[in-house]
Amino acid sequence: MRRRTGRAVHRPSAVGLLAVLLLAACSTIKSGVVFPPPSTTPLQAKLKIESDQRTLRTVAGQLENTRYEFIALHQRGDWTEHGYFVTEENNQIERFYFRFVVGHTTLWDIINSYGGSRDAQLG
Repeated sequence: MRRRTGRAVHRPSAVGLLAVLLLAACSTIKSGVVFPPPSTTPLQAKLKIESDQRTLRTVAGQLENTRYEFIALHQRGDWTEHGYFVTEENNQIERFYFRFVVGHTTLWDIINSYGGSRDAQLG
């Protein structure tokens, strides 16, 4: 991080590398919480499936909005003119990452609630 005119700035390459490393690390980590317990009634199972469908629609919309906003930030390209991210751009990238992690964790929780992924069962 460099200091310029009293404001914190970040080199795009360093921030980009950090984002890629964090995303790669998070893509292999899943939550350990498993719901519901194995003994559920058909009605409980139906209600859970409906709830999970609503959650999936919500998360999908939030992740898609995050994607569009990230593309818009890239297309504005203010950071390419400066050679660094200004504080507002850095904060926006942090919000993108936070929303991604929340969505990613929610999706893993849903996967785990149905018994996990096939890869997790094999490993």
